[in-house]
This record gives sequence, structure tokens and C-alpha cells, in this order.
Amino acid sequence: MTFIDTLKKEHGTIKDLFRKVQSEAGRKTRPFEQHWTKLCSELMGHMEGEEKTIYPALMDTDAKELALSAIEEHSAVKMVINQLCDVSYDDEHWKPKLKLAKDLVEHHISEEEGEILPKAVKLFDAKQLEQFHKEFTGIRKETMAIYR
Repeated sequence: MTFIDTLKKEHGTIKDLFRKVQSEAGRKTRPFEQHWTKLCSELMGHMEGEEKTIYPALMDTDAKELALSAIEEHSAVKMVINQLCDVSYDDEHWKPKLKLAKDLVEHHISEEEGEILPKAVKLFDAKQLEQFHKEFTGIRKETMAIYR
């Protein structure tokens, strides 16, 4: 699997986890808590991996503005996820914050898959993309361990 394929596959996983958490929100059940924990772990690992691999590489290219925008979107998502972690599941603000996080992530994925990843394929050769993949995988794994 290529780096780009991995990113797209993870995007699908993250979207699916958001759907599961959203459908189970309000029910403090074991499946809900497992899906919520997995979502946080997957999402944070994915964002950290991108922020330390592909985005810095894009800073020295004509895609710098796209990378800067993506980093800002990650910051917004992290802020909302952290707010969710500070609020009880049964708080009236929890579901709206979850919806906001989901909307932010889906917007980000759309831009990334529509603009950033196609640009990366044009800018970097297969060897560079493979190196990003290797680094991304390690960073993602380390970060995910923190959120489990």
C-alpha cells in the first residue's frame, strides 16, 4: 500500500468512527467508549503523522499555503476534541461539539484528498513518498499509544 493509499484508507476509518460515535452518543456504553477512544487515537495519530512528514515537505513548494491551511485545520480539530474530553458525555454541549469536530474533519479530508494529495503525487517521487510513509507509520504508532 502506498503512502497516499494509507492516508485515504485512514480517512475512511476516521469517518466511520465518527459515524459510530455520533450514533451512540448519549449512551455511555462500552461500545461507545471503545469507539470514542479509538477515534481519538486514530485521529491524533493521523494528524501528528501528517504534521511531521508531508506538511513540512510541502512548505518548500508551491503548495505551502495548502499545507499551512491544513495545519490550521488540524489545530481547530484538536481544540474541539480536547473540549470534548473535558465535557461529560451527557452534557448538552457534547453532541454539538462532536458534530463540529466531524464537520471540520470531513471538510479537511475533502480538501486534502482533492488538493493536497494530488499535489504531493506531482511534487514528490516514489522514493520520497515511501520515506514519508515509513516516517508517518512510526509517528502515528507512537502518538496513538498516548491516546489509548
